[in-house]
Amino acid sequence: MTCDEYGFAEFALYLRQEGVEGTEPERSRMTRHVKECVDCQIKLDDVRTILEGFPQGISPLRPPSSLREKTLAAAFAARSPAEVKAQPEGAKRHTRGLFARDLFGRLLTISAQRWLVVSTLALLFVSGTLSVKVALDHSQLTELQAKLAQQKVAAYELKPTSLARQAVGKAIVEQNGGELHVYVVISHTLPTQGNQVYHVWLWRNGSRISAGMFHVDRSGQAVFQGSLTGAWAGLNGIGITLEPNANTTTPVGPKVFGAQL
Repeated sequence: MTCDEYGFAEFALYLRQEGVEGTEPERSRMTRHVKECVDCQIKLDDVRTILEGFPQGISPLRPPSSLREKTLAAAFAARSPAEVKAQPEGAKRHTRGLFARDLFGRLLTISAQRWLVVSTLALLFVSGTLSVKVALDHSQLTELQAKLAQQKVAAYELKPTSLARQAVGKAIVEQNGGELHVYVVISHTLPTQGNQVYHVWLWRNGSRISAGMFHVDRSGQAVFQGSLTGAWAGLNGIGITLEPNANTTTPVGPKVFGAQL
């Protein structure tokens, strides 16, 4: 049986010793519950691993304005907004130590571990430098849960190429009115060096569109957030290449990750 008494936000606040829902009695009740609940002990260990493993203070890179104008012009054609439909994965049983072996291996399961999906989105739905923040209130978490239930968020596994066979990648795609939001979490991949960047490309109807660029830290981990304007029905795939610099308008470096949507 899976215990749904507490979710990621509560566990994160508990670990940060900031209380749960702002009350010491609730924190004490949670302490007693965790001592008696093996499933929550496992979840607490996983949340601790996530908070320790996420890179801090990663700044997303924006493509040059000329690149965005050139590659996104076709995407801005006036069309009715369309939702990106989710493709739910099958349920997977919660297993102790799974995050230790593969930090992001089951971030995006949308059934039995929906609490973890919401947790991931809670980490990624931030602005600015994309520092790890756990600041979503109950209403925001409820909104994310509703999006998952209505299949407005699609989750995909990014398959690594031979360049980084041990790498793990996940992507979340959300159509929100006239904007498309793309979130990428990767680990165990090649760190960027010098002027190198990872470039996120979207495929639609045979056309390649830039979604943005990011750096990967020395531990091989990164979090990326990109937003594009326009109606985005018919996306076919996501590709991530390792480019020599941020000025390339078409891929010149090797492909590192890919997924068919």
